[in-house]
Amino acid sequence: MSSKPGEEGKLLAMLSHAKELAQASTIPEIARATLDTVKSVLGYDLGTFAVVEEKGIHFIESTGFPNFQRIRIPLDGTGISVRAVNTGATQIVDDVTRDPSHLAVTSHRLGIQTKSELDVPVKIGEDVVAIINLESIKPAAFKPHDATLVELFSEHVAAAIQRTRQLEQLKTSEEMYRQLIESTLEPVVVIQGDRVVYTNEANTHLRGYDSPSELLGQDHTQSYPPEERERIKEMAKRRQRGEEVPNRYMMKLLKKDGSTVEVETSVTLVNYQGRPAIISFVRDMSKWRHYEEQILALHTHSARLATASNLKTIIEATLDTVQNVLGYDLLSFLILEKDAIHSVGSRGIHPVIRNFPLDGRGITVKAAREKRSILVPDTRADPEYIQGTAETLSELAVPVVLDGETVAVINAESTRIDAFTENDRKLLEILAMHVASALERIRVREQIIAEQARSTRDLVDGANKLTAMVRHDLRAPLQTISNAAFLLKQHPERLPELTESIDRSVAYADKMLEDLRGMTGPSELQRALVNLNDLVEISLAQTKIPDAIKVTVTHSDDFIAVSLDATRIRRALDNLVKNAVEAMPNGGTLTIRTEKHPEDVTLAVSDTGPGIPRAEKDLIFKPFHTTKKTGTGLGLTSAKQAVEAHGGAIKFETGNGTTFTITLPTKNP
Repeated sequence: MSSKPGEEGKLLAMLSHAKELAQASTIPEIARATLDTVKSVLGYDLGTFAVVEEKGIHFIESTGFPNFQRIRIPLDGTGISVRAVNTGATQIVDDVTRDPSHLAVTSHRLGIQTKSELDVPVKIGEDVVAIINLESIKPAAFKPHDATLVELFSEHVAAAIQRTRQLEQLKTSEEMYRQLIESTLEPVVVIQGDRVVYTNEANTHLRGYDSPSELLGQDHTQSYPPEERERIKEMAKRRQRGEEVPNRYMMKLLKKDGSTVEVETSVTLVNYQGRPAIISFVRDMSKWRHYEEQILALHTHSARLATASNLKTIIEATLDTVQNVLGYDLLSFLILEKDAIHSVGSRGIHPVIRNFPLDGRGITVKAAREKRSILVPDTRADPEYIQGTAETLSELAVPVVLDGETVAVINAESTRIDAFTENDRKLLEILAMHVASALERIRVREQIIAEQARSTRDLVDGANKLTAMVRHDLRAPLQTISNAAFLLKQHPERLPELTESIDRSVAYADKMLEDLRGMTGPSELQRALVNLNDLVEISLAQTKIPDAIKVTVTHSDDFIAVSLDATRIRRALDNLVKNAVEAMPNGGTLTIRTEKHPEDVTLAVSDTGPGIPRAEKDLIFKPFHTTKKTGTGLGLTSAKQAVEAHGGAIKFETGNGTTFTITLPTKNP
């Protein structure tokens, strides 16, 4: 089993590293922590971190580049990172040399010439504030799932940058401070002495209160369960005295109803209204715990899919995971068949019976057709929406893509508006990757089983054909020999006639056995220097050719010397001549040509028969395949093996007649 972590393992590792960002107090510290995380989790050694300001991109930190220089690229110029900023979209470039935006001079200044690149914008709202740039000396080094992981991590980087900027601005303006912490999504509280002197709406909501005024003036120790009050109170006093105290730690907060919520707090000293105070940024860890549970569920789903042996098991495992862990109630699993999609599994809603053509309407149809996930916050405003068996108000459709083609769609719906988030989209996309891997594994397994079954059938069919052929073909000459022996006893005077019949029967049986030996006998060649023209003359002399067939022989040279196993090549030539004669039962022309070339020699046998039927062209070298009533189906197979054993090749051309050409190298391979 590979030691490389799966996507869910990488995501968990990134979550763990994301917590370290809370300790960063400057942008360079965030940049360093970001690159360290990407390197340790994804394993990519080449990367840079850039911030966006003053209409340019400023590269401030790197990993793996020996000649890194802090450079600035204007936003109205070229560059893949510039494109990522201007579009706000992740850029995956498999070959930077083919991308017109690529700045080759930048890679040169960094000291390494890279081949592929991944740029992920770090966004606060709709504004791109930084770029995570990863590069590789290998082409096509970055995959969509790498981009998804870095995009998830970029959200934590954005939160860290936002917090750092807020703290910087707070040092200069208390009014700005108040506006900023009011606008932040994270809970914030300011403590002066033992009292809460400020709290924002997010913290008020987290604690279950209706208004910030309910918390103002409160002894901050009353915010904690009794068993933690003294510890927190002592830490606050030591911090306000300037002593060194951890600035990030886990604790529990009391809510208005008496319940508790586990949080992570990051604190720092500030000046509030001219006096020292503590500002605390609070993170609700229940969301993190839920997120980690979701990732662990994906890991469990992946393990379950690893043992799935059929599509039904994959569908059940996928729907169970989405319903029980991600918490979606209205689900369907659809597959593509014959340019349409139809439901093969569902939860919470009755499956739609009819098929949806790929050229029609539908959010799942659009996801399948465009091979990308579709998130619709309000289906009433989307013309693609088609109501199924239940009226839903939001929908998330994620395609399962295998070898560049959509094979299935995982679809989640809700009766609430805006029920799905970007995080939901990314989790389902990871789930879809697992499903694609499982489908690929099953497909390969089925192909192997089918190929093994075909091979077994071919082997059994071959054995049956061989047995039947030997039984049938040997019976005739043996019967002839038996009859001749009987007649010889009764009529000794017919000795010459009957012995000739016996000789023909023995020769026929011997020919059949020679064909079999050519197929199954030892492959070691008994080479000797031979005049190819002599083999042709011997073959013609020992082959019975009807008077209605004209024979033409041409040689490019009188002596064409080549090192070969004369017995095996002679047998191959005999088969070609015999087939040519049989192809002209009403007469025709048999032409044999030998030619000498600098690197090889050729031997061509042509007839003027009707040619090989189209349906037979791909089968003529297949063992036991024959169109003759008494043929073994081994002649051409044996000839091909003999020629290829010499390092040569045999080919044919057919139409008005057929020509088989044997090419043999003049030097031993």
